[in-house]
This record gives sequence, C-alpha cells and structure tokens, in this order.
Amino acid sequence: MKKKHLLLISSMIFALSFVVGCGPSYEEKQAKKEQERKEIVEKQRQKEKQLLSHIIGKYEISHFPPEEFKDYLYTYELQKYFANQSNEHIAFKGYLEDLEQTDNNIFIEFSCVISNEFFINPAVIAFRLQITEKQASNFLNKERSDSLDRLLGFFRDPDYLVVAKVKNISKIRKYEISGSPIGEDEVEIDIETPSKFIATGVLIDAVEIPRQKKGT
Repeated sequence: MKKKHLLLISSMIFALSFVVGCGPSYEEKQAKKEQERKEIVEKQRQKEKQLLSHIIGKYEISHFPPEEFKDYLYTYELQKYFANQSNEHIAFKGYLEDLEQTDNNIFIEFSCVISNEFFINPAVIAFRLQITEKQASNFLNKERSDSLDRLLGFFRDPDYLVVAKVKNISKIRKYEISGSPIGEDEVEIDIETPSKFIATGVLIDAVEIPRQKKGT
C-alpha cells in the first residue's frame, strides 16, 4: 500500500514539474514585457508624429529646440535664435506650470527642457505667454496633472505641443543656497545657479499630447 502511495505521489510531482516546465521561463516573460513596452513607446511616438504633422500643416512653424542646439547654451545664442524667429511661429513640447491674471492680461506658463543633463542641472525655458480669456477657460476645463506626475517633474512626458510667437528671452537671475554643518561653528555653503531662462510672447495654439492611460 505504501509503495502505491509513493508511486502516486511521484507521478503527481513528475506531472506538476512537467506542467511548470512547459510554461514560459523568466527570461521569456521579461522579453515579452520589454517587447510590450517598446510597442507602447512606438505607439506614443506615432501619436506625437501625427500631432506634429497636424500642427505643421496648420501653421508655418520652426520646431524648438532645433537639433543643432548643444546641451549647454549661452543666453546670447538663445537671444540670437529667437531674434531670427521673431516673425515666425515656433512649436515646442511643454509642461503646463501656471495660469495667472495680471492687471491687464492673462498669462500661461510652460516649461520646456532644452538640455539632456537631467541629473545635473537641466536647462529649462519658462515660456510666459499672453492668452485670451477664452483660451484660459479651455485650459481650466482640461484634466490636470496629478501629484505623482508633479513629483516626476521633467522625467514624465510633456503635457502639450505648444505653438507660440516669442518676443523676448532673458536669463532668470535665481540662486539656490544650501548649507551643511562641517563643525561646531562652521557651515559649508553651496550656491547653485539653475540654467533657467524666461521667454515672453503670445500663445497661438496648444494641443494636448496623448499619453498612456494609467493602469494599461
């Protein structure tokens, strides 16, 4: 009787190991996940490409930043670029930061990353653009970035493809100061100057960039 039980248990273990062995391996599962991720990224790129084609067909634009821009730019280079584009529309991918009412006008602010040095000190242009009350209402009625998106900062996808006419650009004189104690009576002071510029002008158009829905 014991031999029969042992034989039955051995058969069950063998059958179970056969079933498990027939399933995909860890490497195969990871490869499948990576392929799915690549397909999602490619679909996103195609959506952005179609969106850009639509904007290009609607306006005569220059895409910003141009490919010839280097990671580190002098303010003078940006000023020369926008001076040459003063009568043209430019298109850029922007992160919506704020809407503001002043005494006479309404402004919207987008951030555009123009440097790939994310981990060190990314160069960013804050586009402060004049808009109409109707445009402001349209933005107020749209879905806003949640707290997780805000936490990700520039590591997430941009919110809008923006078309604008830029009038002026300058360097933001902003300093970030932090201190670390190195003794009882001494403090080491660190001063950083973020590479941030501000461009002013008028908003022409802004189209939301489609993004993958959460949970898919």
